[in-house]
Amino acid sequence: MEKGIDLDTPSEYIAPGLRDNLAPFMMDFSNSKYCNCDGLYYKFMYIDSAGYKINVFSAWLNAIVNAGNGIDLDIFAHKEDKEKIRDKVKRKKTFNRSKFKLSRESASDREQLENAIFAGEYILDAMSSQGEDFYYMSAIITVSGYSIEEVEYKARQIQTYFRSQDYLLRDCKYWQESAFFSVLPLCSIDKEIFEASKRNVLTHGLAYSINFYII
Repeated sequence: MEKGIDLDTPSEYIAPGLRDNLAPFMMDFSNSKYCNCDGLYYKFMYIDSAGYKINVFSAWLNAIVNAGNGIDLDIFAHKEDKEKIRDKVKRKKTFNRSKFKLSRESASDREQLENAIFAGEYILDAMSSQGEDFYYMSAIITVSGYSIEEVEYKARQIQTYFRSQDYLLRDCKYWQESAFFSVLPLCSIDKEIFEASKRNVLTHGLAYSINFYII
C-alpha cells in the first residue's frame, strides 16, 4: 500500500515545495491588474472571443509557449454535443438566410451575414462528412515576475506580439483571483472568463492550437 502524507506530521518533515504549492504563506488579490503569491507577482490575460483569426496555422501559439520563463499558456477546451450543435447551427443558418433575403442593411452588414451563412455550412459539412467534433476553446496567458515592473514589461511584449498578429488580447481586470484559480492544475476555468474568451473550433482548429506541427 502506497504511503500517503500524514497530516499530523510536523511541517518540517513535509517537502517544502509540496507544502508551498498546497498552502502559500501569502496571497494578495486586492489589485485589479495583478496578484501576489508569496512575493511573486502574476498578471493574467486572455484572447477575446471576438479576437481570433478565422484561419490559423499549425502551432500558432508556439511563440507564447517558447517565450521563456515567467510566461505560461493554458488552453481550455470543452467538447459540445454534436447533435445539439448541428441543430443549433441549422436554425442559425436558416435565420441568417431569411435575414439576408429581407435585409436592407449596408454592404458590410450583408457581407457579415454571408460570412455567417458560409461558416454555418462549413461547420455542418465538416461535422457530417469529415468526422470533425465541435469545441469551445479558451486561452489564458499568465505573466509572472518578482516585481510589478518586470510583469508589466513582459505583458507589454506579449500584447505587442498579439497585436502584430491581429489577435485581440485583454487583461483579466478584476478577475485576477478567478484567473489564478482557473490556471491551477484542476482543469476548471471560471465561467465568466470562459464566456468572455471562448471561441468555437472544430477538431483540426483545436489541434492547431497545441504546441506541435501538423503536416
